[in-house]
Amino acid sequence: MTDNRHTALHRHLRICREDAWGRCPARPSWQCVPIFGDGCKLMPAAAFFSPETQFGGWRRAVLLPELAQVRGALVCLAWPQLTALLLGMALDRTDDALNSYCLDTYTPAGPRRCLGAMAEALEVIATAEGGDVELRLSLRGRSEEANASLTEGAFTYAAVSPVPFRLQRAALSVDGAPVASAGSMRLRIDNHLEEGPSQAGVLAFLAAGPRTVSLELTRADDDSALRDALRAGAAVAFGAVFTHPAGHTLSVGLPRLYVEAGEDRAAPGAVAETVTRLEGACDSTGADVVWSLHLST
Repeated sequence: MTDNRHTALHRHLRICREDAWGRCPARPSWQCVPIFGDGCKLMPAAAFFSPETQFGGWRRAVLLPELAQVRGALVCLAWPQLTALLLGMALDRTDDALNSYCLDTYTPAGPRRCLGAMAEALEVIATAEGGDVELRLSLRGRSEEANASLTEGAFTYAAVSPVPFRLQRAALSVDGAPVASAGSMRLRIDNHLEEGPSQAGVLAFLAAGPRTVSLELTRADDDSALRDALRAGAAVAFGAVFTHPAGHTLSVGLPRLYVEAGEDRAAPGAVAETVTRLEGACDSTGADVVWSLHLST
């Protein structure tokens, strides 16, 4: 018997964009993505049918596997060379359709391939405590299959910087005014996927619904600008520019936000903070999220 016991060092992931939903391209353009911690949880789960009758008595006599629903989370750091891919999985939509992706996961015990993966949601999270910018994707896929031909030698991270974008090197602003006291930011994009019926044990389709954008910003309670915007029902704009020691730059902008609520935190002996929740809308150009990435040569 082969001993397939292993550590996380031998678990790998690569991603490529599909040309057609649920089909790996003939010549895929793979990008190897380091798994952050234990953050790759995309896997199938069976949906069963059992008749709601008394046939068979009190024991469950019939249980039929009907559909394997592939879903789960992928957590990555914002490595500069991979940030465009990971943000694009949730933000790039062509003619309102969301792009789909093929994911190869390697483990010594069971190499596998997920087809038709789409991003149901994306969270961009940065905190002063940890510093690293995290990208958390909620994914749903069409199917998963074994991939015995996949080997560990197919993966290399030589082109990926070990240093991700970090909050400590970011410039945040609200309506152009610098936010120098930010403790954390959490940006969430929801694509509200709708799934089709089962066809021969797999989903007929996955379709993206309306996109919603929200932001949670924690900062020192040192001004009343966002409270004033809430009282007046006025829109504000948010911007974040992340720089990198190697010269890379990531810019994310939310041109129109409305304050939903604000919560004060004032523990004895600690600096008073305010946690503000904002909801995004389109500006006059139709933009709700604007982002760009510059990689230094």
